[in-house]
Amino acid sequence: MFASTVQQEDGTRCLATGWGKDKFGKEGRYSTVLKKVVLPVVSHDRCEHLLRSNTSLGKLFNLHSTFMCAGGEKDKDTCTGDGGSPLACPMDTDRFVQSAMVAWGVGCGKDGVPGVYVDVQT
Repeated sequence: MFASTVQQEDGTRCLATGWGKDKFGKEGRYSTVLKKVVLPVVSHDRCEHLLRSNTSLGKLFNLHSTFMCAGGEKDKDTCTGDGGSPLACPMDTDRFVQSAMVAWGVGCGKDGVPGVYVDVQT
């Protein structure tokens, strides 16, 4: 049985896992154990605004409709090496559904800069 398509609401707390780096850049180290982090979903419009204003992408950047965002909390993020990892969001109190996969970001764990995920439910 397949879960129905559920568009995730702004602020929904979702779970990302991965083997990626603990910090962005040369000082970051890849994990030897699977790590997890809980991140809030960021609405498409808000994410586009944050990426335009808080990164070097600039005011003309357009976030494609096939992407969704999560995070933007200091020191909580997916990072280099996590690409393709799942972002699972709650369906109800006992079940999760894979809503997205780690795609890209501008740095890792910056306050006000969410990570970008391929929305697998669109």
